[in-house]
Amino acid sequence: MSTTPEEIAAGFTAESVINEMLDLDDLLASEVRRAEKLFPLYTKPHLEAEIDVLQVELESVTDGSAAVPADDEAAVGDDTPHDGRSAEVIAREIQAKRQEYAASRRMIRLRQLTSEDWLAFEQDWKKTLDKGAPYPPEMWDAVIAASAVAPEMPVDKVRALRKKLGNPPLYELAMEAWKLNTEGGISVPFSRLSSHVLRPKPHAGS
Repeated sequence: MSTTPEEIAAGFTAESVINEMLDLDDLLASEVRRAEKLFPLYTKPHLEAEIDVLQVELESVTDGSAAVPADDEAAVGDDTPHDGRSAEVIAREIQAKRQEYAASRRMIRLRQLTSEDWLAFEQDWKKTLDKGAPYPPEMWDAVIAASAVAPEMPVDKVRALRKKLGNPPLYELAMEAWKLNTEGGISVPFSRLSSHVLRPKPHAGS
């Protein structure tokens, strides 16, 4: 059995793969939880407009780029006012709004349906699925309701949430639920950030 360079780099060898051959009886006798995902929902989307207004104001006292113009150093470096407000004050307000927006995040836990339940779902919506996209909101609401476990979200609550927060976040939630039920549990998720954090750092002077 050959092993690719990528598998070797990940710690896989021909011997390790053989040792990891599935013991079917052992797996069937054990407790296995189906794939789950956490989805972030932000409860203060109105802050986007407030951030946009502040961003326009900030651009009006700078050149609009990440770097402050050399002849406008005071706009960021001290409290010298531009129409009464310095760039630094405005920038701090933007960061405060962003932090408030981020703090409004609430998580929804989704769990993959059993194969029987997923087949039943596909059968219930077969006529809709056969017609092809775009699919109606009612189907996406049903996907969310079937997959959400914490909190549980019956269809009427999903519809109320869609009315409250608008379509985009609920559409993304539905896409996550759909993906979980069609692709979840197949491979180990990759974390680019954790790989970057744990990458060996070059020694000083090397």
